[in-house]
Amino acid sequence: MEVYIDDNLIDELSDQNDVEILLEEIYNRLETKIIEEILLDGVPINKDFLMNNCNLDQISKLKFKTKQINELIEETLDTASDYLTKLKEGIGDTAQLFRQGDLKEGNLKYQSCVEGLEWYMNTLDNILSLLDNEKLTEDGEKLLKDLNELLIELMKAFENEDFVFVADILEYEVKNYVEEFTSFNQKLRNKFKKEGIEC
Repeated sequence: MEVYIDDNLIDELSDQNDVEILLEEIYNRLETKIIEEILLDGVPINKDFLMNNCNLDQISKLKFKTKQINELIEETLDTASDYLTKLKEGIGDTAQLFRQGDLKEGNLKYQSCVEGLEWYMNTLDNILSLLDNEKLTEDGEKLLKDLNELLIELMKAFENEDFVFVADILEYEVKNYVEEFTSFNQKLRNKFKKEGIEC
């Protein structure tokens, strides 16, 4: 089996038959990179598939495509910036639907908003875990903690079917957090573009 990291053949891993050892060896060689894609004989697979369904003896070529962590952070922050603008608008629309009594459409949009918030919160949490900047990390973690507490209140109101209160929380509180996240995301982007982010 030929094992590659990007276009570099790693000869010493060609006889490796243990997937866990193989992955450990790959991760040890990544330094400031992460695995973006795994190709098994040219076909994209995920790590779980590799761990659970692969007999390494039957593979002719295993390629790990990587990306610099800083490059991934920059792309993610750019994507998040666009996404937060849409999320803020969606939260406002959802609040309006609940106020108008359109519970069916409101519920659908509400679920999308919650999923969107969770996506950004997970994304930010992952970025914060890579940073070596105490002030930015503390600020981001505080925002995440405060929004988590608010989301618990929001979910209780939703479970109690108090949709006017849900609309108020969305319109007057969650939207404000999205604005704070937008500003914080911009701080991260500016710092990254100006200085790079130490990982």
